[in-house]
Amino acid sequence: MRVLLVQRRLRDERSYLDELRELARVAGYDPVLEIEQIRKPDAKYHIGSGKVREIARIIKDLNIEKVIFYNELKPSQVHNLMKAWKVEVIDRFQLILEIFSKRAGTKEAKLQIELAKLRRDLSFIREQISLMKRGEYPGFLSGGGYKVDAFYDYVNRRIAKIEKELREIRRKKHILRKKRTSCGFPTAVLTGYTGAGKTTIFNRMTGYEGYIDGRPFATLSTKIKRINILGRKILLADTIGFIENLPSLLVEAFYTTLEEIVYADLVILVMDASVKKAEFERKFNASVNILENLGVSLGDVLYVLNKIDLVDSDKLALLQDIIRDRIGKVETVAISALKGIGFAAFERKILSMLRNYLRVTLKLPADNDGIDFLFKRIYPLAYVDFLGFNEGTVNLIIEGTRDSIRRILCEIENRGGVVEAISRGCGIEARA
Repeated sequence: MRVLLVQRRLRDERSYLDELRELARVAGYDPVLEIEQIRKPDAKYHIGSGKVREIARIIKDLNIEKVIFYNELKPSQVHNLMKAWKVEVIDRFQLILEIFSKRAGTKEAKLQIELAKLRRDLSFIREQISLMKRGEYPGFLSGGGYKVDAFYDYVNRRIAKIEKELREIRRKKHILRKKRTSCGFPTAVLTGYTGAGKTTIFNRMTGYEGYIDGRPFATLSTKIKRINILGRKILLADTIGFIENLPSLLVEAFYTTLEEIVYADLVILVMDASVKKAEFERKFNASVNILENLGVSLGDVLYVLNKIDLVDSDKLALLQDIIRDRIGKVETVAISALKGIGFAAFERKILSMLRNYLRVTLKLPADNDGIDFLFKRIYPLAYVDFLGFNEGTVNLIIEGTRDSIRRILCEIENRGGVVEAISRGCGIEARA
């Protein structure tokens, strides 16, 4: 379908038509022309009336079938523009929903998309009522009579039903998360701007063959796989990509997906190092703002520069300075997920930065009870980094999540054991 892309912006605002073009192509459209207007928003059309007349001629001359705005439009503006142009008009919010609908694979993702759409529909329905009262909107449903109230009630009931289903999904996810915690596995979550290469990293580290096409929103639902890093078992999660100015309704609708980030033992922010400096700063700041809004401590995040096979050392140093100027002294690592470069250092960084991960030195009696406790309780819950026997004593250094270590230590004293030292982190030093 041939589409025209439009953005209205102020003089000091940047153009997002390049990103809108990419989103349009992902949705299956053929962007024929892009138009930008610098002015304050117009109440009736969002753009100026003169520009509306100009675009009307362009639509006719180029056989445009749909117009897509970057800006979020009011229901009345959509109505007025469609009346003037005689073609469908949508905005970026609706475009993103179309992409999500095409790529949603799970029940949860489909419900979240429908919820966002219905919440947006409510504002349009209210506007329709106002337009109908003024005689500016055609009647619909039986006999031209206005059935908006009935439809409004249906939307509200459907929203309530979806919210109930999502609460149930969230409850089940919480149970699964507790089970994972009880197994003693820490969780690291890959986050970042859409297209940064999160799924490529996930696939390389897990052996999973997740869908990759290098385009926005290849991943909509969180995927979690267990991996082994230098003997330590951890859970790695791949999450939905970020995008600048993501509508709040979408953020709210996808909360059950995004909350995996909040509960993670380590948040890994993946950034595309191959883009231009200004583009890197924009995407980095957008990602950091989303993490801040989710309540993530930015100082505890592992910052990963991906696609370093496409940049030189000077560019890498520049990007690291950008990160530190915004966040301060933080951990960064440079990799190429496609080429497999830098993964040894990356994995060590992951282990060294796991939140709520403890290293404990302890002793147990080398009797039947102590040996039984070692194999039945310690090995299933923790990583044993050192095991030695000395004069009737088992000397141990173990590592695990705070919860699993707590469960072990609760029983140590009753077994005649002694805790000699507790420290944060694992016994592997992160080396760049």
